[in-house]
Amino acid sequence: MGVGVRRSVELATGSMAALACCVAAAAIADSDRAGARSPIVLRKPLPNLVRVAQRVTITGRVRNPSRGDRVALELERTIHWRVVASTGLRASGAFSLHWQVQKRTATGPVKLRLVLRGRERPPLSTASVQSTVGPAAVYCEPPAPPAVDIPPGDGWISGGVYSQGGPFPGIYACAEKAYTVSATDAAGTVIASETFPALRSYTLVVPAGSYTLTSGACRGSATVTAGRETLADTDCDYP
Repeated sequence: MGVGVRRSVELATGSMAALACCVAAAAIADSDRAGARSPIVLRKPLPNLVRVAQRVTITGRVRNPSRGDRVALELERTIHWRVVASTGLRASGAFSLHWQVQKRTATGPVKLRLVLRGRERPPLSTASVQSTVGPAAVYCEPPAPPAVDIPPGDGWISGGVYSQGGPFPGIYACAEKAYTVSATDAAGTVIASETFPALRSYTLVVPAGSYTLTSGACRGSATVTAGRETLADTDCDYP
């Protein structure tokens, strides 16, 4: 093969690859504008708020799946989309995708979308969703088991006092100072009240029944079963 012929073949091959790339990009762009026609059906919308270090689960299904199809979650902060998680499909087309938001992820506004790719179809995406990466949640240390033997008919409440809300994207954080939490029964009687260190969960032993939990202006509720633990936080809501 002469030099001129080889050069023509190389140019043609390069042009075809570039065209394929452009077609794929156009397919994603077109499907992004027409997300309602996307073959990806979500059980719940993509989240409009995630937090650093959070584990996010996205479930749904793909209509008329093809062998080898994969669904990817993509994030865009400026002008470039990048894959943050991906998964294959079950035979039914169902999928469950898990995204662990990395600790190094910067906070602020982002866009999210799902993209379907496979050997037998062009890439297709859902409509993009405006979202925000918020600061990491600060969780209380795990609760200690009850320090006393549980009397017959009693159970115990475990939880933490959390501040949540504030200016968007807000915070979700365990109490940073020592706090007192009380459990009040339906008759208005305080059945248990104890003080706990900062950043620690509480454990209250109480008879079976329904309770209102309070810590200052913070509120929660719990229904206790005899001989069992009930998980119930007490939340401080900020506008």
